[in-house]
Amino acid sequence: MTMDGARDGDLLPVVRGGDPPPDLSPLLDPSRLAHLERFGLRTSPPVAPLERLCRLAVGVLDADAASVTIVEDVQTTVASHQLELPADAVTVPLEESFCARAMVSGAPLPVPDASEHPWVRHTVAAHTGRTVGYLGIPLLLSDGHSVGALCVFSDAARGWTQRDARLLTELAASTATELELRVAATELATALVDTQTARARMEYAATHDALTGLANRVLVTTELTAALEETGDLALLYCDLDGFKAVNDRFGHAVGDALLVEVARRLRHAAGQQSLVARLGGDEFAIMARGSSPTLAARLAERLHTAVVAPYLIEGRRIEIGASFGVVTTALVGAGADDGDTLLAAADAAMFEAKAAAAAPVRLFDAQLSARHERRIATRSALVGALEAGALDLELQADVDLRQGVVVGVSVLVRFTDPSAQRVTSAEIVAAAGELGRLAELDAVVLDRIAALRRGWLAQQLADGLVIWTSATANQVVDAAFVDRLTRIAAEPGVPLGLAVTADVLTDAQAAGNLATLHAAGVRIAVEGFGVERASFAALHRIPLDLLRIDPALVARLDADPYLGSAVHVLGQLANGLGVELGADGVETVEVADLLRAHGCQRASGFLLARPLPDGAQLRQLLCDGIDLPQREPQMA
Repeated sequence: MTMDGARDGDLLPVVRGGDPPPDLSPLLDPSRLAHLERFGLRTSPPVAPLERLCRLAVGVLDADAASVTIVEDVQTTVASHQLELPADAVTVPLEESFCARAMVSGAPLPVPDASEHPWVRHTVAAHTGRTVGYLGIPLLLSDGHSVGALCVFSDAARGWTQRDARLLTELAASTATELELRVAATELATALVDTQTARARMEYAATHDALTGLANRVLVTTELTAALEETGDLALLYCDLDGFKAVNDRFGHAVGDALLVEVARRLRHAAGQQSLVARLGGDEFAIMARGSSPTLAARLAERLHTAVVAPYLIEGRRIEIGASFGVVTTALVGAGADDGDTLLAAADAAMFEAKAAAAAPVRLFDAQLSARHERRIATRSALVGALEAGALDLELQADVDLRQGVVVGVSVLVRFTDPSAQRVTSAEIVAAAGELGRLAELDAVVLDRIAALRRGWLAQQLADGLVIWTSATANQVVDAAFVDRLTRIAAEPGVPLGLAVTADVLTDAQAAGNLATLHAAGVRIAVEGFGVERASFAALHRIPLDLLRIDPALVARLDADPYLGSAVHVLGQLANGLGVELGADGVETVEVADLLRAHGCQRASGFLLARPLPDGAQLRQLLCDGIDLPQREPQMA
């Protein structure tokens, strides 16, 4: 059984009856099957080029039909020419597969007559005569995976020659190349999808808050700026939670985070799908609403406030918090609304006003607030220039003993002159530095100047009974770098150093610990602004204390409200019980000074006693000589 003209020596060797059938189990290797599944070689092969190769194989080998099969745990004919298979023969099990045996043999498999071949005569195709002559070449990819076979068929018994095998092997190589292209295309598409997915994830992470999934400051600022270019009506609401820090301190940050997630959910639900809700950081949120008038924006803020302050149930705990809202619209800001940062700053300013007036949790931006807002913006800009130019000045406010007129301390006030020749106050500078994120830089400048001042005054023997006081916010007191720097300065020889803090640090455990560290290092501690708002008498025992200072707002009303004298008297008894001195700030009249002295206040500062002065001859004369305490004019008989 040979082709015409073929010599017996040209025939491919044929399997004999004694040769054992090949083991098909290697074809079930999971990595091979996963490879085929990943690249879809059986389900979506490149059919058109494979069919052309089948047609070429039939013509070159003078065969009756040809096919390309892919063998997974079954054999599937994926392309063919002149091979008319019944529907149930397109996919056959491995035990019925001629190509599976060619694959595991790793070489051309010639079958002159399927009905007599020991490996395949048991198959349905062989004993029904559907396949008589067969020659199959394994398809091997460059990565080593054997994926199927290229095979030709004859309708009658046929002896296959070496030449047949060479020709079909060449065509099989082309077939494998087509499949390789399919693999490469799939890998490229997968890589492209992966790259796009990674880019999308990066873009999402850059514009969204990781905890709540809300937009972040970057995205809301971008959206605000874009919206300002598209439409004239726009509202921005700035929300800050009240009491969130206490939740973190009491229940831990995990509960705090869960609370923020729930706040975000409520804001998103109450704001509606047309609004953009963002978390700006910490417990601050922003809501952007398009096409909103001041009246509608205020109503939205009220609705959001109601949603936020309703009680929460977090991990079985009932939690209540407050919220303050600042509201700004393009109509309220006017021509100044040209970018997202401007609107955010304006809404932030309105929120601060709302927080200061606890009875009115929603505050609209207005002309009066606009002037203060413009002042804040100008101060921030001027502060940047002053920091970079080293143009900050220190002024020193004398603290006077109300019984003897002796100067017992000085409070350091940082000042500078802005481009409009207006003197910027210490409170404005600290607020601007905090908003700019440059408070640590300001601290470094001020503390370095204080260190130099202490050394200079010690050398001039001005240290006797004198304390140099500087002030700090709660954020500064919990900053380890600030505490370390102050501790190192206090360890140097010089005039004693004091730190004045506001009463809000009394409930902070970390702040109390840092104040204890500073006191142990020799820093005197004072609580200033006492006697108003939420100052806690019970919390005073938590920190080492040297001085209690009455708030200027209370001092200013003493001569107009005689009943406040009783409050000062109580504070004097409290200070006496704590073993500390009582002081007062903002004394401007003789009557107030007399009242303070009568109720046990030992020291005071204010324009009546001495105005802030730069370090120089006039100040040093004041430190040495003290003052003649002002006296009331004698009453006419």
